[in-house]
Amino acid sequence: MSNSTMEQQQSTTQISEVKGEILQKKHEEKESWFAKKEALKKDIQEANITIAHEIIHLLIYSQAKRLKLDYKKTEGVVDLFFKKTSLKKIFPKYKSQKGVIHSEKLFNQLAK
Repeated sequence: MSNSTMEQQQSTTQISEVKGEILQKKHEEKESWFAKKEALKKDIQEANITIAHEIIHLLIYSQAKRLKLDYKKTEGVVDLFFKKTSLKKIFPKYKSQKGVIHSEKLFNQLAK
C-alpha cells in the first residue's frame, strides 16, 4: 500500500472518530436537556402544590384560630382539602403530611 493510500485511510478513520465524538456529545447534550426539562417540570409542580397549600392555610386561618386548632389538626385539615375536593384532580401527586391528625369532622366545619 502506498503512503498516500495509508494517509487517506488514516484521515478517513480520524474523520469518522471525530464525527462519532460529535454525535456522542450531541446525544449527551440532548439527554441533559431532557433531564433538565423534566426536573424543571417537577420543580414547577412542587411549587404549585406549595402555593396551593399555603393559600388553603390563609383561607382557613381565622376559623382554625377560632377553633384553637393546633399544628397537627390544621395540617390535617389542609391535607383533606387536597384529598376530598377537586384539588385531588389538579394535584394528584400531593403527599399528605406525616404525623398530622386527619379529622373529617374538622374538615367539614372548615370547608363550609
